[in-house]
Amino acid sequence: FNQSLEVAAGTIQFSDLCRCFDRMVAENNKAKKLDILFNDALLQHVGLQSMYPLFRLAMPNLDHERGHYSLKEAKLARLICRCKFWDKSNRKRKSLENYKNPGYMPKVNNFA
Repeated sequence: FNQSLEVAAGTIQFSDLCRCFDRMVAENNKAKKLDILFNDALLQHVGLQSMYPLFRLAMPNLDHERGHYSLKEAKLARLICRCKFWDKSNRKRKSLENYKNPGYMPKVNNFA
């Protein structure tokens, strides 16, 4: 794809996109979900340019162009702890490392 054509889709605010996805999750009707995603404001913003970046974000399971990062939850937790420079006694580090143990820290059990 021509990267210059992808500029408009790449300028959509992530927070706006998250709100749109939240509305889609709350909707049961598939046709209405599409209407929410491809609303008039979005179509006007993007115009005739490529919406490929938006499709990749909306449907990551169908994106085979890029390789997977091979980051599982445990590996991602270790990476976050290293980036934050948390030592082994840090409470947040312990809660991330024990994300599968619901008894350890009940509110931190899902990366999603």
